[in-house]
Amino acid sequence: MNVPAISANIKLATPTIPNKPDEATLRAALSKDIVERDHASGRRDRAQAAVDRSRAFVDELQAKVDELISQDRDVTASTAAAFKAALAKDVTPKLTPSDELSTTAVQRMCAEGHLLAGCEALRALEGDLKSAEEKLQAANAKVRQSAKAVVATYASRLAEELLHAETAAALLRRRLLGVTQMRAPHIGAYPVDAFTMSVCRGDSVPHYSHSEPSDVRHFDELLERLMSNADAQPERAQAR
Repeated sequence: MNVPAISANIKLATPTIPNKPDEATLRAALSKDIVERDHASGRRDRAQAAVDRSRAFVDELQAKVDELISQDRDVTASTAAAFKAALAKDVTPKLTPSDELSTTAVQRMCAEGHLLAGCEALRALEGDLKSAEEKLQAANAKVRQSAKAVVATYASRLAEELLHAETAAALLRRRLLGVTQMRAPHIGAYPVDAFTMSVCRGDSVPHYSHSEPSDVRHFDELLERLMSNADAQPERAQAR
């Protein structure tokens, strides 16, 4: 259907389109934030690996201490049995140095010292990991905020397109309404069909005051793509 041209002298008041942030600048800032976030992620991963190694090492140290405690217990039990046998015979046990007991005690003391040092190192590394995770969370939040700014510029561009389209539609509707106001006596009754009147009233025009889930996904998916790629573009809108 051919739509008649609308004279340029027909005016319609429309809102002033505000100056928008430069999208290229916003994407450059987002790209920088993504790089910093990825570096923070790498530092967190290295800190996590160090903590994992430290925990495994501490487990080994604890197992060694447990083993020496068991050996110490066996040596003590053996010594106690010898004391009992001597005392049962009314003989005072001789307290001679026990190489086995001395060796076990020294080894146990050394192992417990290693365990304490290992636990202290683990706590320090866990502190580093906590700090790295907090910095990663902050960097990730910064990336998301920058990505949202890019989404906002895209939404603003859509709003501008919609404003132009609705302004053009409003001017066309105003022109069409003119046919319903023809009052010159020599014209007589002007035949306007039901379809034309329906369009004039707006009955045939779809009006949306809410979004559909697919519309929300459109922006959610764009935001998630921007979180890892500052050059990500919105998917082509599909007719619904």
